[in-house]
Amino acid sequence: MKLTVFLLAAIIIVLVTPLAIMLANQFGIVDHPDQALKTHRQPTPYLGGAAVVMTLYLTLSLIILFYKLTINAEQTGMLLGLFVIFSIGLFDDFHAVKPLMKLSFQGLATAIVMLYGLGLQLTDHPVLNIMIMLIWVIGITNALNLVDIMDGLASGIGGIAAFFLAVLLFLEGQIVFGAAMLALAGACLGFLAFNFHPAKIFLGDAGSLAIGFMLACAAVKWIEIREENHLLVPVLLLAIPIFETVYISILRLKAGKSPLQGSDDHFAKRMVKAGFTVKQTVMYSYGFGIILCLVAFWLSMNSQHGVYIVPCAVAAFSLIGFSLSKVDIYS
Repeated sequence: MKLTVFLLAAIIIVLVTPLAIMLANQFGIVDHPDQALKTHRQPTPYLGGAAVVMTLYLTLSLIILFYKLTINAEQTGMLLGLFVIFSIGLFDDFHAVKPLMKLSFQGLATAIVMLYGLGLQLTDHPVLNIMIMLIWVIGITNALNLVDIMDGLASGIGGIAAFFLAVLLFLEGQIVFGAAMLALAGACLGFLAFNFHPAKIFLGDAGSLAIGFMLACAAVKWIEIREENHLLVPVLLLAIPIFETVYISILRLKAGKSPLQGSDDHFAKRMVKAGFTVKQTVMYSYGFGIILCLVAFWLSMNSQHGVYIVPCAVAAFSLIGFSLSKVDIYS
């Protein structure tokens, strides 16, 4: 079943994406270059997120029908929340939405997930648990959106994380959650046929937010059923988006800017400014992401070594961040 899910999603996304490109061009749903943050050479279709989310829903529907699987309340809540996230992201792709409005809808989606039974129970205080859940889901949702700054970066990083998270969930007997992650991995990696540099279509907020939301919810499920190092493994799986969020927030605050204000502070932009090509930057990011996911997988089997992984990971990201911070992105 596992290979079927992945291949089915990959095939569907390859068939659906050209339709999304055609519709986006026909109705003018394109991202125009502005020579500031948007430096692509020509207007590019913006409906990649619709293709990814449609592929995810369709793949899961076919797999559930064919294998006669049952969806429980937690999975229903996740898929309902996904629709809310996708809707506000798609609206933002059409008309710019203020950050507070987007955060409100992301909070609503997270609340739906919790109401249907999926949540973090890390403390003995229910209110604190709710706050941690909101921070985690909203944080990871937006972290993937921040990484979506370069052709193929967010879809590749998201696809890699989804694949490894699928493996971990299947090992815990979570068939539907695992299938959802495999479908997401197949959709994201298949989407690279159109999104890798030079991109023929972009994910848009609808896509990057949806990917982040699904990864965050699936990670919560894995945390829920594990006792040892239950936080460190998902953090390593999603370390690149988390690093990006923390990194640019620090740099923007240091420069006297709001962390919500767009700028070229992204690590990928700095790598290109330092001399790497776009393709090299994205491929190095993929490689580093795979290494982190392999370490996370190993740690899930050898939880006693978590105390050694944390300082190594912090040191590695600190060194990378410090080196890239020396790059003059405004010259």
